[in-house]
Amino acid sequence: ADQLLAQLKEQSSGLMELKDSKGQDCYWYYSQLDEFENLDILGYIPVSELSAGVQNLTIVIAVAGTLLLIALIDGAYILSINRRLRVTVGIAEKASNAKTQFLSSMSHDIRTPLNAVLGMTELAQSHGNDSDYVQECLRKISISGNHLLTLINDILEISRVESGRITVNL
Repeated sequence: ADQLLAQLKEQSSGLMELKDSKGQDCYWYYSQLDEFENLDILGYIPVSELSAGVQNLTIVIAVAGTLLLIALIDGAYILSINRRLRVTVGIAEKASNAKTQFLSSMSHDIRTPLNAVLGMTELAQSHGNDSDYVQECLRKISISGNHLLTLINDILEISRVESGRITVNL
């Protein structure tokens, strides 16, 4: 008893094997509570309870098998999601490439009539005395301006269709 009392005083927590009041071998656990001075927790469990409850191997295998099955199903589901994400990424990349190509073509198509408008305006200003030449320049400016307006309207129409702000009536 003196040896146990010394062990209890030296260590703040520990595990001992002693007999309980019924004479059964038990594992005793003790631990001091840090928040409260001179307050300890003491608990025990009979050794017979631990050895009598020998694990049933069938239950262990069933639980392990169930966990493995759940892990396999979860893995298959994650692979399925990854496959769908890869397909979606591929579609998004194609759409992005199509938009990039469209914008590249549109910028060229817009620049051409705009250059004509600016060039013809400059020519008309420099030939202010030649009425026929100025009229020809103004006609070309009008044609190029209308072409440019059509391109811009088409781009805006595509933008409305993409955003879902337009309905098609058949």
